[in-house]
Amino acid sequence: MSNRNDILYFDAFYEVQEAGTGKVVFKTELDEDLWKTLGRQYSDMDEDVVINVVTMWNEGKTLAEIDDYLLDEGRCSQEEREIIVEGIYKFFGNVT
Repeated sequence: MSNRNDILYFDAFYEVQEAGTGKVVFKTELDEDLWKTLGRQYSDMDEDVVINVVTMWNEGKTLAEIDDYLLDEGRCSQEEREIIVEGIYKFFGNVT
């Protein structure tokens, strides 16, 4: 098991934060060009998907397992998957 902190989802702030420091791991609000390109009427990631990612991370799932989940999740675009996976990777490094 790696030594890593839990993350928390703050929907009012459109971000996922590290629980201990409050630092932003990734934002859930998409930039306007991206959500228009995706053909959406809203600008944030699907809340259930974000909650599932947070839960998986806090349960000790690996980044690869989270990535696999996102690949199969129909409510998550490739662009959103990249934002989530890259955000976690950049924040925590290559954790298992």
